Amino acid sequence: MTLELKPELEHNLEQIAFQSERSVADLAHEAVESYVAYQARIIAAVQEGRAAGERGDMLDHDEVMAMMDDIIENG
Repeated sequence: MTLELKPELEHNLEQIAFQSERSVADLAHEAVESYVAYQARIIAAVQEGRAAGERGDMLDHDEVMAMMDDIIENG
């Protein structure tokens, strides 16, 4: 697989590789791996939400706001 990067992004990647004493290939692999894992989590969460909606497992606005207030107040 070949990946083309914009010059500025490629430069930044090279700088990070140099500063961290790692190869550009290793950093690029790690970045793609991290992004793919993140996207897989997002897709799974969306699918879970859709399934909950189909089952009727939904919270109304007031319930969500109460949960958010609790998180903000209590961490």
